[in-house]
Amino acid sequence: MAQTYHQLGILAQQRGDYDDAEPLYRRALDISERIGDQVRMAASYHQLGMLAQQRGDYDTAERLYCRSLDIKERIGNQPGMSKSYHHLGRLAQDRQDYDTAEPLYRRALDIAERIGDQAGTATSYANLSSFSEATGNLDQAVAYRVRALAIQLRIGTATAGDLRPLAGLRRQLGRDRFLAAVASRLDKQSASNLMELLDQHEKPDAGN
Repeated sequence: MAQTYHQLGILAQQRGDYDDAEPLYRRALDISERIGDQVRMAASYHQLGMLAQQRGDYDTAERLYCRSLDIKERIGNQPGMSKSYHHLGRLAQDRQDYDTAEPLYRRALDIAERIGDQAGTATSYANLSSFSEATGNLDQAVAYRVRALAIQLRIGTATAGDLRPLAGLRRQLGRDRFLAAVASRLDKQSASNLMELLDQHEKPDAGN
């Protein structure tokens, strides 16, 4: 039952129906607490944290993320820990607390790499790219985003949406400087292939 309420909460949250989502998550949490299901408790706290963050209630979001993280650490759920550090980093970045955000992203990356979570590793590099862009280090943002994309291409999760941030960085840097940043991470042929992908992505009919 807890899982059903949890999934219904996710559906409501994805629709933007936050007032409907919250009681569903809390119902799932109540059931999980009653039966001592710590995995689902951590998941409910995490989703409630995301809900609070989307509402702009950052203090509540941080408290809920930390409660989720505490449970994950206690039961040794390392993929979940990486996810919690990722979201705490995003929360700190939303607050423009960059000194806090970067080590949280790196903690998430360290765990993902250690356990061989390639999707989590790609997410962490994408987060570090976003962080670097927000703090004005565009060349580093490109390098991190390329590393993320390389992993996504390797594991088959890359989408057209994953090219959008790189296209935006290319526009900010200019073609030559962007290519130089890309060349620091890729061989000449791979860099050329990436430029072609971005050219195709930015054609007027690319989204059709």
